[in-house]
Amino acid sequence: MNLSEKMERWGKLRAELDALEVEIQSEVLPLGKTQDVGRVTAAYSGGRGSYDYQAMGLALQPGADLVHRYSKMVTDWRKVCDAVGVDDDVRRRYYKAGTPSVSLKLKPAD
Repeated sequence: MNLSEKMERWGKLRAELDALEVEIQSEVLPLGKTQDVGRVTAAYSGGRGSYDYQAMGLALQPGADLVHRYSKMVTDWRKVCDAVGVDDDVRRRYYKAGTPSVSLKLKPAD
């Protein structure tokens, strides 16, 4: 097999493997947990969530002096919210969940 034939074969196999990876990811994602089969691991990640501290801080209506204390060129809304005091119910309203994902890994052969 010459180089151009190898490259064409590799391209076709890569496309097939990429499509198979998408299928595996779409099946593992709703399971919500990592799957191990033989040498292959489909690692589930729930995504990294975050809080919208600016929206939370503005909703808490802190005084201008408090906002100014934690402001530079950009206001540190997390510190403003912490200084005002936030309970878990308020915090949950401003939480934005991360995007779940799945990555496939092949373990080395023994």
